[in-house]
Amino acid sequence: SNGTSISCKIVVRSNFGGNDTAILITDPHTTSWAQLTNRIIENEYLPPLLSLLLHIHPHSRLSAYRLRYDVGYGTIIQPIWHAEGIHAETIDLEDAYVDVNVYLRPIVLKNVRNVGSAFSPHATIFDTLGEGGVDNTTFVEMCYEKIGLVVDPFSLRKEMTTVLKCWEHAYLPGHIDECTWGKTG
Repeated sequence: SNGTSISCKIVVRSNFGGNDTAILITDPHTTSWAQLTNRIIENEYLPPLLSLLLHIHPHSRLSAYRLRYDVGYGTIIQPIWHAEGIHAETIDLEDAYVDVNVYLRPIVLKNVRNVGSAFSPHATIFDTLGEGGVDNTTFVEMCYEKIGLVVDPFSLRKEMTTVLKCWEHAYLPGHIDECTWGKTG
């Protein structure tokens, strides 16, 4: 770069019923895709977070969800589901957890350049998009894969993992009423 400050705009398309989220990245040279994914979940997606969790595991409302973004970043979400909350009449509450890799992948829209398949969580936004890419808006979708026999887990470090305990709103099913944050390490 020529020494001037650069920034880029990332638009995350919602694939679970929420609104698209536009994020201005002011430090694309140092922000990795794993850090951005972590930021989106813990800051930008907080209002519709419970809907995302049910999208990840639609068969039951679980007591914990471990989301891994790689490079050590992760979030452990412990929802307190309301007795009459989202899908309470059709989906059971289960004392169990699911372990999930979460990552961003570019999507192709009319007049938008496709930059490849899933972004490497280790790479910085600038390293992936280049000088021309950070000058434009990049459209991505949030993807997830349950960890199991086929999918290896992304790395996770205690000191880089946040624990989020959230209570479902009594009158707005699927929305968070209150949250507490903590670190595991």
